Amino acid sequence: MLNNVIAERYANGLFTALNSQEKSELVKNELEKIKSVIAENSELSAIYYDPTIDIMMKNEVINGVFVGMLPETLNLVQAILKNGKESILGEIIEAFDHIIHKKDNKKLGKLTVASPLSEANKKQIQDKISKELNSNVVLKETVDQDVLGGFKIEVGSFLIDATIKKQLENLKKLSI
Repeated sequence: MLNNVIAERYANGLFTALNSQEKSELVKNELEKIKSVIAENSELSAIYYDPTIDIMMKNEVINGVFVGMLPETLNLVQAILKNGKESILGEIIEAFDHIIHKKDNKKLGKLTVASPLSEANKKQIQDKISKELNSNVVLKETVDQDVLGGFKIEVGSFLIDATIKKQLENLKKLSI
């Protein structure tokens, strides 16, 4: 809970500093790229998360690896490093994404599926949920093979769980 509050503060500060929706999207994409590269590169991840490595060294590595990114993106990462909040980068990105969509009068939701959907199927589901909620909904797709099949949609407190995993759990409860 505390990390969410901290993440929201970073995200709000960043959004205020950017004062442009277009630039906000660019920074969000760059932050997601940074997160992805750190997750995929074990050497970079070791440097990024190691609390014993000097912050100046971490900043040099980040600036060297992510050359050409917007100064605002790199400034946020430097602030995160300076304050020892490396572990909440993903939460900051998520909070920032919510702010961007809120300013666009969009609701951000999560679509969980067992295997990736085609863009047409995703759009069809997104359109039906938008109509159901009487709001412009943007679904972020997450692939989780544990759901076995079907889909799960979460938009705020709205939830549809039509996964095979959930159906099996319900059958198990009935048989007990």
